[in-house]
Amino acid sequence: MKNFSLLLLISSLLSGAFQSLSAQEAYFPPADNEAWETTSPAALGWNAEALAEMLGWLEEQQTRAFIILKDGRIVVEQYYGHSRNTAWYWASAGKTVTAALVGALGNEGIIDLHSPSSIWLGEGWTSLSPDQEALITPWHQLTMTTGLDYAVDDQNCTLPGCLQFRAEAGTQWYYHNAPYTLLTHILEAASGLELNELTQQKMAVIPGFSGFYAEGASGFNRVFVSNALSKARFGLFVRHGTSWAGNDPLLSEEFFTQMISPSQNLNPAYGYLWWINGQESFIPPNFAVSFPGMLLPDAPADTYAAMGMNAQILNIVPSEELIVVRMGQEPETNIFAFTNELWQRLNQVRAPATSVAPEMPAGFRLEQNYPNPFNPATLIRFHLPEASVVNLDVYDVLGRHVQSLVNGQLAPGSHSVRFDAGGLAGGFYLYRLRAGDKVLYRQMLLLK
Repeated sequence: MKNFSLLLLISSLLSGAFQSLSAQEAYFPPADNEAWETTSPAALGWNAEALAEMLGWLEEQQTRAFIILKDGRIVVEQYYGHSRNTAWYWASAGKTVTAALVGALGNEGIIDLHSPSSIWLGEGWTSLSPDQEALITPWHQLTMTTGLDYAVDDQNCTLPGCLQFRAEAGTQWYYHNAPYTLLTHILEAASGLELNELTQQKMAVIPGFSGFYAEGASGFNRVFVSNALSKARFGLFVRHGTSWAGNDPLLSEEFFTQMISPSQNLNPAYGYLWWINGQESFIPPNFAVSFPGMLLPDAPADTYAAMGMNAQILNIVPSEELIVVRMGQEPETNIFAFTNELWQRLNQVRAPATSVAPEMPAGFRLEQNYPNPFNPATLIRFHLPEASVVNLDVYDVLGRHVQSLVNGQLAPGSHSVRFDAGGLAGGFYLYRLRAGDKVLYRQMLLLK
C-alpha cells in the first residue's frame, strides 16, 4: 500500500507539472546556439574548487562533452577534444527519442499502443505461435516486457529466429534491445516515412535541434546521433512536457506521465524507455532480477534519465530545474555507478563554497573491482562515512545469491575485500553493497 500511494503521488505531481508548465514563465533558447543565455556557477553560489575537481575527473573518465543547464540556461559547457558541432552517438540514451516519436504518432491516432505489433511488423515477425505473438504490443516494447527470450546468441538480432518465446508478454522485464529496435520499424510502417524523415518532421518543434539515426555496429540496431547541445535541447523539451515555449505538446498527457514514471510493476525504475530514480527497487541491464534501493542513490529522487553505453547520459531533475548531459567514451565504471559518482560530485559543486564538503573517499562509495575483467580473483573496495552494519553480496545474472563477502558492523573509512571466483562459470556478476538505507551495486566480468 505504501508503494502504491507513493506511485499515485508521483503520478499526480507529474500530471500537475505537465498541465502547468506551459503557463509558467520558462526560458527557451533561440535556434542559434551562440545566443543561448548563460548563468555563471558563481551567481548560483556553486563551489568553484569542487567544480574544477569534477571537470578534471570528467576528463580522466574519457568525457568528450559535458553540459549543465539551470532554468534552461547554460551553467557549464565543457569539451574535451570535441566542439559544439561535434556529433556523437547517444547509444541506448537514444531510446528516449524513439519513445517520443511513438508517443507523437499515438497522439495522432496512428499507433495504438495496445494493438498487436504484428499489425505493423507483419505476422511471423517472431518465432512464437500466432497466439503468443498476438499478445505483444508496442506498449510491451516500450516497457521492455515482451517476454521474448534474452538467452539468445545476439540480443540485437531482430530476425524471427532470434525472437523466441520465454514468457507471456507482460510477465517478464528484461533490457532486450531487439524488441526495442523493432519499434523503429513500427514507426516507419505506421507513418509511411523513413525513420530520419519522420524524426526531422516531429523534432522540428525544437528550434536548433539536429540529430539522426545511424546504423549500429550490429547491423540490426539504429543509433541516434547529435551534438551535445541538441541533446540538452531535447532534455529541456521533455522537461516541459514536450512543449517548446508554450506550443502544443508533442505527446498526450497520459503518454508523457507514463513515459517518465513507473510504467509497469515489474521494474518500477523504468518508464517508456526512460530510467526513473526514487524507486525502492530496480532491475539493471543484463540482469533478470530486481535489486532493492534507488537506481541513483545520490541523485535527486525525482531524476529521470536517458542512459546509454559508455555513459551517454541525459539526466533531468524537475525539482531543481537541472539538465545534465554527458557524452564520451567508456569511463572506469559501469554507467549507473559512474552517474551516481557524478551526482556525488555535483552535490559538492552545488554546495556553497563556504561549506565544508566531505572528501570523496569519506563518502559512501563502492569502487569498481580491480582487476576487471578478472580470473579467478579480484579486489572490491568501498568507503563508509560512518560506522554501519554492512552487507556486501555477489549475485549472478539470474539474481541467485553467490557469496556473502561482508555481513556485520564496520568502522568508518576505506575497506577492501577479496572475491575468489574459483569454481564459478565465466560471465557477468553483480556485487551489491548495503549500509543502513543506502544501497550501491556494480557489475564485474569473470573471464574463463
